[in-house]
Amino acid sequence: MTALTLSSIVFISVMGVLVNRFSRRHALAGSLVIAALSGVVTSLALTFEELLSPRVVQGLGYNGVMPMTVTLLGDLLWNP
Repeated sequence: MTALTLSSIVFISVMGVLVNRFSRRHALAGSLVIAALSGVVTSLALTFEELLSPRVVQGLGYNGVMPMTVTLLGDLLWNP
C-alpha cells in the first residue's frame, strides 16, 4: 500500500498537467489501462520484491483514476 500511495503523491501534479493538456476521457482511459495491466502483473508476482515495482506503476494508474472520477461525477451531477 505504501508503494502505491507514494507514487500517487509524487505524480499527482504530473497527472494534472496531462489532464489539462489532453482530454479527460483519454487521461481516464490511459489510467485505467495502466492500473489494470499492473494489477495483472502484481497478481503474477512470486516474491515480495517482484510485487513492489508493479505496485508503484499501479499507483500511477490509481493517481489518474481517483481524482478524475471525482471530477467526472461532479460534472455529471452539477452541470446537466
